[in-house]
Amino acid sequence: MSYKPLRFIHDIETTGLRAEVHRIVEVGSAALLGDDIISSFGSLVNCGQRHLDLCGHINETLPFNKIPVADVLAAPPDSEVAAAFKTWMDALVREHQPEEVTHHSYNVRFDSAFLRLPPWSIEEWSECVMLAATRALDRIKFVKLVDAAQQYGVSFEGDAHRAEVDAKCAARVYVGILRARREIATL
Repeated sequence: MSYKPLRFIHDIETTGLRAEVHRIVEVGSAALLGDDIISSFGSLVNCGQRHLDLCGHINETLPFNKIPVADVLAAPPDSEVAAAFKTWMDALVREHQPEEVTHHSYNVRFDSAFLRLPPWSIEEWSECVMLAATRALDRIKFVKLVDAAQQYGVSFEGDAHRAEVDAKCAARVYVGILRARREIATL
């Protein structure tokens, strides 16, 4: 039996850029077993009208990701979504019993700042897909997900800037990077 780690590639959408002030409004993740996406998770997260008001989000949609505010307010609260998220991950670990479980995202620095906090509490993070893509593509500036996807022949399956869609796209980009590394290692 070959070694196949279980890698969770996470993505979030938020009310802003600072974890100490802003909140998650959507979480998504793709589970990679070896090179295959075996499952995905996605949910909007109700951060509360009060928080949306404090952040100045009184429009019909959030500015960057265009998520309707009404949809955010109709979603379950973060404690319920985090519990479902952890249950999903735990079930995959039990089912596949991998030798290693790792957590990644396209932008680990950003996503982990939010997902380290309660109720999410993901403490250990592995390789940042954006940094891996930047190195693999021999770029000086960070590579945007849309550009990395294009380089690896990956398409978005849905609207970009939605957490589950972006997580699955980032997972497929990461598979492209890992395959390229394996090819180089066999030379």
